[in-house]
Amino acid sequence: MVDEYKDKTRLIEPDELLKRLGDPAVIVIDTRTGEEFSQGHIPGAAHWDLYGVSLHDTTDAPLRAFQRMIRRLIELRGIRPDQSVVFYAQNTGSRAARGYWLLDYFGHNDVHVLHGGYTYWSRQGAPLTTAAGVPKPSSYPVRLVPECLATAQDILERLNQRHVVILDVRSFGEYSGADRRSARAGCVPGAVNVEFSENLAADGRLKPPAQLLDMYLSKNITPDKEVSSNRSLTWIILATS
Repeated sequence: MVDEYKDKTRLIEPDELLKRLGDPAVIVIDTRTGEEFSQGHIPGAAHWDLYGVSLHDTTDAPLRAFQRMIRRLIELRGIRPDQSVVFYAQNTGSRAARGYWLLDYFGHNDVHVLHGGYTYWSRQGAPLTTAAGVPKPSSYPVRLVPECLATAQDILERLNQRHVVILDVRSFGEYSGADRRSARAGCVPGAVNVEFSENLAADGRLKPPAQLLDMYLSKNITPDKEVSSNRSLTWIILATS
């Protein structure tokens, strides 16, 4: 039985973050919509709706342009490489995980996702505010970590390899093609579907490690396999549990 997450550094609990609020060495990023942010957020948090940022072509030129754009957006939020960065969403969801992945890909060593997100934070009676300031832009050097990214070519090269799992964490409708949200419906051949929300308990926090482990093992997603996923949340969970 697995009772604890092996890597506890990827998630930060509300009580731990509360102790660090106001510390200039810590920056908190709210990844929800602008409307949600304006109605209440963690004091001192900067806003960054990461669902407005997408990359649809991972060939060299578009990828380099994407990297330049993300670097500038990081700088506009005032994020410095020496800071501890905490991303949060409404729950432990894919918005915050996308921020985590971006900074990890950019070589940031101290980055976390708030466990339970805004909903769990507010239920604990932790402080909230509607006041918002303007971040002071920073200068952010990039040290890319290529192994964090699987391009379309990387996926093509891994199709039908027994030691690789292509994990599709969209809804079953998107996976099956019944719910078409892109130019072509369906999934990557051989992909395994585990919808990202299946990782979460009713309170918006991750399910217990043993439960997550059983779920992934039932899909033949085992520790000896390389996993490529289309949502950052699953990448965090597999590394944490």
